[in-house]
Amino acid sequence: MRKGAMKIMSSAARLRRVTTAVLTLAVLSPTAIWASHHSLPSVGKDVPRIPVRTLTLEDLTATAHPVDVLRTTRSGPGDATGRLGSAHGDTATAKRSPRAAPSLRSVQLTIALRADASSRLAEVRQLIRYLQAAGLSTQTGGWPPTTVWANGTAGQINELFDARLEEERGNGAAPIEVFATAPKLPATLAPLVEAVFARPSTRATAAVVAANQEATLRIPLQQRSATLVAQPAAVTAGGPPVACAAASAAAAAAGAHTPADIASHYNLTPLYASAAHTAVTVAIVEFEPFDPGDIASFQACYGTHASVTVVPVDGGVGPGVGSGRAAADIETVIATAPEANILVYEAPGDAGSIYDTYARIANDHAAQIVVSGWGICEPTARLASLPTLERPLFQRMALQGQTVLAASGDTGSAGCYNPPNGGNTAPAVLDPASQPEVVAVGGTSFAAADSADTSWRTGSGAGGGGISQIWPEPRYQQLVSSAPENSSAPCGAQQGSLCRQVPDISLLADPTHGYVVFFGGAWHATGGTALAAATLAGGIALVDRTCAAGPVGWIVPTLYRAAGSAAIVDITQGPNTDFTGVNSGEYAVRSGYDLATGLGYPNMADLQAWLCPPTAAPGAGTMTVTPNLVQTDSLTALSFRYQPPTGTGLINGEIDINVPGTWTLPSTQTGQAGFTTADAGIVLMSGNTIVLRAVSLPPGATVTITYGDTNGGSSARTPPTSQITTFAAQSAASATQSPLPLRQSPAVRVLTPGSSSAGEGTLLRVAGSDRIATAIAASQLAFPGSASARAVVLARSDTFPDALAGAPLAASVRGPLLLTPPTEVPANVLSEIQRVLPQGSPVFLLGGFAALSAQVEQQILNAGFVAHRIQGADRYETAVQIAYALGNPTTLLEVDGTNFPDAMSAAAAAIITHGALLLTDGDTLSAATRTFLSTHLGSTRFAIGGPAAHADPSSRAIVGTDRFATSVLVAQQFFTAPSAIGLASGAAFPDALVGGPISGTAGGPLVLVPPDGNLPDGTSGYFASVAPSVLNGWLFGGPKAVATTVADAAAQALVLLPPTN
Repeated sequence: MRKGAMKIMSSAARLRRVTTAVLTLAVLSPTAIWASHHSLPSVGKDVPRIPVRTLTLEDLTATAHPVDVLRTTRSGPGDATGRLGSAHGDTATAKRSPRAAPSLRSVQLTIALRADASSRLAEVRQLIRYLQAAGLSTQTGGWPPTTVWANGTAGQINELFDARLEEERGNGAAPIEVFATAPKLPATLAPLVEAVFARPSTRATAAVVAANQEATLRIPLQQRSATLVAQPAAVTAGGPPVACAAASAAAAAAGAHTPADIASHYNLTPLYASAAHTAVTVAIVEFEPFDPGDIASFQACYGTHASVTVVPVDGGVGPGVGSGRAAADIETVIATAPEANILVYEAPGDAGSIYDTYARIANDHAAQIVVSGWGICEPTARLASLPTLERPLFQRMALQGQTVLAASGDTGSAGCYNPPNGGNTAPAVLDPASQPEVVAVGGTSFAAADSADTSWRTGSGAGGGGISQIWPEPRYQQLVSSAPENSSAPCGAQQGSLCRQVPDISLLADPTHGYVVFFGGAWHATGGTALAAATLAGGIALVDRTCAAGPVGWIVPTLYRAAGSAAIVDITQGPNTDFTGVNSGEYAVRSGYDLATGLGYPNMADLQAWLCPPTAAPGAGTMTVTPNLVQTDSLTALSFRYQPPTGTGLINGEIDINVPGTWTLPSTQTGQAGFTTADAGIVLMSGNTIVLRAVSLPPGATVTITYGDTNGGSSARTPPTSQITTFAAQSAASATQSPLPLRQSPAVRVLTPGSSSAGEGTLLRVAGSDRIATAIAASQLAFPGSASARAVVLARSDTFPDALAGAPLAASVRGPLLLTPPTEVPANVLSEIQRVLPQGSPVFLLGGFAALSAQVEQQILNAGFVAHRIQGADRYETAVQIAYALGNPTTLLEVDGTNFPDAMSAAAAAIITHGALLLTDGDTLSAATRTFLSTHLGSTRFAIGGPAAHADPSSRAIVGTDRFATSVLVAQQFFTAPSAIGLASGAAFPDALVGGPISGTAGGPLVLVPPDGNLPDGTSGYFASVAPSVLNGWLFGGPKAVATTVADAAAQALVLLPPTN
């Protein structure tokens, strides 16, 4: 249906052609013609042949047509409205007078390939060879192709396909070629084909084929000289086209808007001032002719110089100047994007030519933007199988970075309503607007340029919208709340799922305050969702011309991500869109997404930042997987979440995930195990690799790929044996890049049943309300049983040196390290000592009476324990005394006693080496430490951190670029394949102090992590390297100490279940 409600300002002027304009007809045919000399394997005649799908007479006579059933006609203000005649029905009434097609009649054959043909190129080549061997000339578009066109005689086709072509006639005089019996192909080739249909070969097509048997049919844009202008003046730099006096007067008389008004209202003006990076081409789909003189007059008025080239498909639209609808589309694009190149694809408009038109556009790949103001209501299109045939074409365009837009219709909720030829008032939407890869553009109204849009429903039409009867709700629409009217019923979606909703976004369509265009020798005010789509197409062209990373491509998922931002303005006012008055007031406008206006209307300058963000290098970004712990030989669904680097996004990017062969093979087929979906991009398969292309993401956004999605498919089966599975992943931020591996690929731990319930494979957060409570929680973790410890080490809670040096002592005496204020022991600490320690057992007090007061010692004694104080004159001597208490350690680790960060990771290392910790006085040796070292010359010495290394140059230095890097170096030095690991914040010392003894005793390191933000590369890299050996881990400190995001990232890198608290 054609979407465009028109209000004619001057009916007195007669249609005429401007003779100064020149129109060039360019046949943009596919880019590859396969000649007979290609050395491809042949298919023998003895191979069994099986029927393939074809289109019936009723299918082939389904036509796209205009739906602007009412038009306001004025020769001046106050004239009455009138009704249009000559609207065509969806399906022409075919005259059943078949006769065999003459055997020598030239016939064009369209062979629509299945969506997976791109992964079966050897079979595609076989098919082409098979056709050529029978004497047919063949054409394909870009490679890999979506369609193969073949030309030959009816006799050749009948023999090759073991079928009978008959000639029928529809309402018009042109004959229609129909297969009276199902065409057949060899059993090896038939599964490649979605459908086959024929039409009389046009003279233009035949001439092109004859002249180009050995050559390409693409005509480069720079070779097209066609323009439809009469030497216009230059466009005003930095702004929209400025109307001449006649256009301005016409707009004022009708209450319509000039291009400047539209640019101001939708905030297009800043885009004109942006520097252009590339020329942009817009393809416009038309099923009626136009007068090139009208376009020339329009451009002369506005001073524009857009080039307009006609591309006939299947013979084009024939002679004539049309109704002005095509001219309005072309002029509206020019009014918004005056520097665009415009290709007008003209076709007869029957189902076969509709398919051929979109196939040509996809295969030519000459336009970055494709817009259609025509369509067929879904129930009719579905009978012709047109939507399923078209879907691979629109997917191809998305993969190629083409933005496709289509008008949603002008009859509100009744998409099939088309008087006088059809009064079907049932709720319905239009194809191709409902296609998931197409931007469905609805209609709005606004009076003044500075007023907000409202929904549109007047006597001349209403914005089309509703629920698809074919397509389930795409993942991207699940990013917003669905309209309350939506359900699974119309499209037969799986229980719990919904259907595709239309429109996606809306712009001005109300002809009462519409656009000013020129046709038939006069200026007219017009409207309709066709022009709303054309306006948005021009806006996207302005974005494309300034986007250095390439055309913005498939923008629909990004529109839904931008919902609620300044880039898309929600429409909350206006009438419902029940144009016929019989659909119970459907659909009402409301806050958020609705079926009247979709997401709202665009603020183009703000939307530009969403559509064309900065991009990073290939291989940048991070990917996580949930869940990352599963059981062997079980069914699961894995969600992979990719996030670009901060401040960057993707423009037609690519993400690849390799699924190892021990898992279910991924699939794009609904109902199959391993079914894979994504909330952005187009999912493809290359063997066992998930390939997500056409991914566009604004900064801060993520894309989620679900493997084993149960919404439309079944789960994936895990391997039968315990393992850690790494899913090798790579990314490219734009179509100009080749994907490179991510720095760290996601991994999943596969455990035997019962392992995870026993604690294996988890990262447990160990935390209390404060540092003292966290130490108690750590004690209860390490010593869960009553009286299970042999001693307790007690240190002051307000500073780190004594507790740090005491960590090896706690491990040696097999007891917890607890913290207390210097003056007295809190009740909860005393209670924990009484729980974990038998009466009469030793409690080691670290430091003198300034560190732990006499009252602290008395409390310990009063509780029935033996107090052992280890002290020195200062922190350095106390550390030496603790070293003596450990016996005669042969490994000594020196750390800065004046600052904690480098020191925190050393405790676990001292425990694993049965060593002692000594303190330096910054970058010098204290007297006590120097004396101890002089009496232990045979010991192995490590200096942890820069100050300690400077203090003892003869020691083995372990120094990183920062505290996190030093922590990793310590872990790498002492823990190459740990079975456990501890994590704590590198911004504060208490949690790391109590975590060191537990980690070290379990044979694992204590690694410092940032309190928030991203994990350092070195840290995540170490985690990934030890993940195969790590069975469990601990994160010491609560969410305020280490944020949940950091905990989750660490768990992902270690392939452990993240903390639940």
